[in-house]
Amino acid sequence: MDLFQAVSGYVTRMVTAGDSSVGTGGLSSGSSLPSSVSAKMKILLLDRETVPIVSTAVTQSALLNHEVYLIDRLDNAGREKMRHLRCYCFVRPSAEAIQQLVEELRDPRYGEYNLFFSNVVKKSSMERLAEADDHEVVKRVQEYFADFVVINPDLFSLDFSIRGRMGSAKNSNSPITHVWGASPDAWNADALQRSTEGVLAALLALKKKPLIRYARSSLLAKKLATEVRYRIAQEEQQLFDFRPVDTPPILLIVDRREDPITPLLTQWTYQAMVHQMFGIHNGRVDLQADGDGNGDGDNSNNNNSSSDPASGLRETVLSQDQDPFFKRNMFLNFGDLGSNVKEYVEQFQARHKNNENLESISDMKRFVEEYPEFRKLSGNVSKHVHLISELSRRVNDENLLEVSECEQSIVCNDNHAADLKTIQKLIQSPTVSSAHKVGLVALYALRYEKQPQSGTTVAMLVELLTAAGGVPSWQADLVAKLLAYEHSLQHRSGGGAGGDDGAGGGGGIAEIFESSGIFGGGAKALRGLKGVDNVYTMHSPLLETTLHSLVKGRLREQQYPFVDGGGATRDKPQDIIVFAIGGTTYEEAKAVAGLNASTPGVRIVLGGTTVHNATSFWDEIDSAVSSWPEPPPNTTAGRLRKELGRRWKEGGRKHDRRKQAPGTRAQLTRADPLDGHVSPQRLATMLRLTRRTTRAATETNGCGWGRSQTAAAVSTSAAMPQLPRSWILARRRQDAARPVLLSAAAVWRRPGSLTRSLSDNSSPSRRENIYTVPNMLTVARLAAAPFVGYCILHDMPGTALGLLAAAGVSDLLDGWIARRWQLRTVVGSIIDPMADKVLMTVLAVSLAAEGGLPLWLAALILGRDAGLAIAAVYYRWVSLPPPKTLARYWDFSLPSAEVRPTTISKYNTFLQLALMATTTAAPVAASAGLDLATGLTAMQYVVAGTTVWSGLSYVYSKDAVKILSQDRTGSKSK
Repeated sequence: MDLFQAVSGYVTRMVTAGDSSVGTGGLSSGSSLPSSVSAKMKILLLDRETVPIVSTAVTQSALLNHEVYLIDRLDNAGREKMRHLRCYCFVRPSAEAIQQLVEELRDPRYGEYNLFFSNVVKKSSMERLAEADDHEVVKRVQEYFADFVVINPDLFSLDFSIRGRMGSAKNSNSPITHVWGASPDAWNADALQRSTEGVLAALLALKKKPLIRYARSSLLAKKLATEVRYRIAQEEQQLFDFRPVDTPPILLIVDRREDPITPLLTQWTYQAMVHQMFGIHNGRVDLQADGDGNGDGDNSNNNNSSSDPASGLRETVLSQDQDPFFKRNMFLNFGDLGSNVKEYVEQFQARHKNNENLESISDMKRFVEEYPEFRKLSGNVSKHVHLISELSRRVNDENLLEVSECEQSIVCNDNHAADLKTIQKLIQSPTVSSAHKVGLVALYALRYEKQPQSGTTVAMLVELLTAAGGVPSWQADLVAKLLAYEHSLQHRSGGGAGGDDGAGGGGGIAEIFESSGIFGGGAKALRGLKGVDNVYTMHSPLLETTLHSLVKGRLREQQYPFVDGGGATRDKPQDIIVFAIGGTTYEEAKAVAGLNASTPGVRIVLGGTTVHNATSFWDEIDSAVSSWPEPPPNTTAGRLRKELGRRWKEGGRKHDRRKQAPGTRAQLTRADPLDGHVSPQRLATMLRLTRRTTRAATETNGCGWGRSQTAAAVSTSAAMPQLPRSWILARRRQDAARPVLLSAAAVWRRPGSLTRSLSDNSSPSRRENIYTVPNMLTVARLAAAPFVGYCILHDMPGTALGLLAAAGVSDLLDGWIARRWQLRTVVGSIIDPMADKVLMTVLAVSLAAEGGLPLWLAALILGRDAGLAIAAVYYRWVSLPPPKTLARYWDFSLPSAEVRPTTISKYNTFLQLALMATTTAAPVAASAGLDLATGLTAMQYVVAGTTVWSGLSYVYSKDAVKILSQDRTGSKSK
């Protein structure tokens, strides 16, 4: 079961299809094809998802051996017409790729087309392609099941692009961005379909029809197992008509949430280290990237040789198929790797020394013949020396030896007091990165969640991350999200899916730490590389234990049942395909390779939605848990969030008390202890005290304050000696009382509203809830605009009219809901006209492109809207209270300016939409015998006039734009 051979064999058959003699070997064969058919040059077209599939399996020089002289993307619209080329097109049968092929066949650029798909093509898609092939250029259509990215011979990935704040998806080509849906037990529909197709493609490439087992604790695993079983039994039954075998293969579907420990640990094998620190994307390593997500600048002053352009190694390729040294050392630890690279350098130096002694013609001939191999060896040595030096630098600069030792102690030992002390020390270390600090606290939270007072201790560590560790609050919050992620499995939340002895026994994360192999083994001293010693590698992933049990026939059905109706067996399997929902890791790939090497007769292949390092794993947790409901309060995550909220609330009160001066003002700013509501009695007292304070300030004399006189008042008096000191002090008292009066008045008008502490005057603008139903309807109207334009440009006027009608109904509905239930927001006042303008822009551009709207009118409408947009950007910036930052600028829960559409603007919007709708409906009316040309012309001139009028109304109206201010809420600005 070699995935490299399977995919490279597929590509060989693709690019040699139609040649007079097709070699049976792989693409590495250099056989020429002298026939006139094969002499015609070829171009290979790929889509964005098949580019990594082909690039990781074959090289460009190997493709050149089969006359493939050009490789391009199908979505590249700038390709030239070259009718002398034969086109070999390999794409996924997705809707996007099918549409691109249809457009390509309608206007072919090449002499003939051979179409190859990486998975099963729908009948409807084939019919569309047949209808588009008017020029009859398609010579062949075939399915080759290479619908996955090969990484190792026994490791593949679906290359899901996990996007998040730590920036892990810089080079991913997959359109799938997340696995989970709106709950922990729900798939993202696109991810489920892609995972099903990827697993089926891997089975077909390996020619296996397996029995399917899945992790009982995961509803996602059960759903995927059921979908794969249904497709095998119903839709693709003929494809899986393989020869029966005595021992059926096993497809094992697991869930990443069963073992959240492994992706968080510091890695010490070559391939895993490179992926952890820099990231390996489709076999390429960007040495300027930061795989750990250390964007905190801890090591910004370090010397980074990878940034030197002269080194020529900003980006390099790691492929065991083309790099023998990497193939031999990819699973070795860092110390053994140091010894081997020394030997590699010495071997190169010996070859180099021999090449310097050229004393005869035969020596020169030998040198010329060996020079390509010598140059390749030279580049390979330089690459690995540079990589290992970068890894060694990162290990030293980020104190990874001590960090890793602490990680291994947490997951492999039971030494709570020592671990807690070490974590506190490392959190306060300036050399340890933010990602590693968060990782240590997360491992502690998982390991000691059943420890007494664990919630309080973890909350203390999370506070320490932000207070002393320099970790942003959103990154520290990942600890609670990890706990919610791990507890989202059924048996973590006490679902009891597996009974007392199964996975659902409720043992929680302790089952991972207590599994066989975790406590086994000892410390390995890494040797051979100066400065690298005593790094612990005791941890074994949970998958290794699971596979050991499966190979021995001891994997319990209570934990991993067979899918219903798919059959069962008690035989020891020989061929095993493992698929990890939520991604796998290179540490688990190493365990699989070790089992393959140490267990004769057993072949295991590992796959997953992606291959994680710590950065991508944190990003997936962040994006997934953010879309889930809040964790139940009886879980560890729920208790941690409650404890953190209590601590932050107490910290805020202490901070407020430290800011307050003794006396009357402290009484004024003390908030109610229970829920933050201000009672009318409390409000009356506050108003009386405020009036008393103001009156005292106006009546005080120069000695009235006595010892309570502040330094700020003294300095102000010294700066303005011409003013009486009593006037200055009274003015300061009034300024201090004004915010209290304003806040009290606001509460009096809305006595049931929840208010913030009256002493909190540090925030320049109050936040509002922007997640309301009217705002959601407006956002939906925004999202529908591109689809309206697509329908118009593709001659679908009926669909476009339907979408326009829905947009109009939503426009009326969101305004009615906002008025009926008092859900008006400043953001809504901005995005509601923005949605109308976006829709109007899309309609104007698409209708003008189709010739339904005069160009001068489209330019007038778009010019007016562009001017208003520029004005909105300007007013947002000038009205934003200090500090003026980009983060606050784009935080629309901080309102600063309110736009009020003028009356003529509302009429103009209605007329514009009516004109666009009528223009869109004109082709439908023409087919029914109605001529709207005269009416459309009249409407166009009317709309032109109202457009100019409405634009001028914003310039001269005093009520069009209102600048919101905390001190002067009534101020308006034109």
